[in-house]
Amino acid sequence: MWTEDEVSDGAKAAYQDLYERLRALGMDADELGDPIEKPVTFATEAKQLYIESYNNHRLEMSLPGFPAYLRSPFSKLEAYFLRITLILAACRFALEGVAERVETGDVTRALALTNYFKEQARRVFGALCGQDSHSRLLEDCAWFVSERGGSWKGTPTDLHEELISEYKPDRPDELSKFLKEAAEYEPGFSYESDTERYKGDVGEWKSRRVLTLSVGKRRNGVTV
Repeated sequence: MWTEDEVSDGAKAAYQDLYERLRALGMDADELGDPIEKPVTFATEAKQLYIESYNNHRLEMSLPGFPAYLRSPFSKLEAYFLRITLILAACRFALEGVAERVETGDVTRALALTNYFKEQARRVFGALCGQDSHSRLLEDCAWFVSERGGSWKGTPTDLHEELISEYKPDRPDELSKFLKEAAEYEPGFSYESDTERYKGDVGEWKSRRVLTLSVGKRRNGVTV
């Protein structure tokens, strides 16, 4: 909603102080006067979080349904993620005067910013290249299966209830039909449907349809 609020003098002063502290950071020099690089290391938990986030980003790009037009901007964001992490870490130890080391909070904040930029890239490139709701649904399904170890088994109703996607159709059978068709043209996505017999609540035998979904990563155009 409309507001007359402005950036406070305190906030402006705080940003000015941070900027001046960052400018005051110096580097040791060698006998020729050239700056000596000083590596900034990760705390153990921070490095684990960074590696996990990096791998998830690479996995997202390799899953079935990922738009080809996003490969270039997402590849750049991979490098920006590390740069943003270092910038936030530098701001923190410039203000707090602590050891020059990347902590978990720096990675968490950098990840939040990177995810924001990724979503904006999806919106902008989707508007320019045409948003494909079918590709987004396949991508959401592939991510769903990948998070469960690369394979998932259950009824169409189970899948419809567990899958979170704004592109999901209203009915379970529509979703399973879509995935069956997608598996025919997407080599990284596998769909199987079988009839399974099981005992009901009072011991009677019943039948139900069970789906088995699996995904593979794509490397240089080859599914593995």
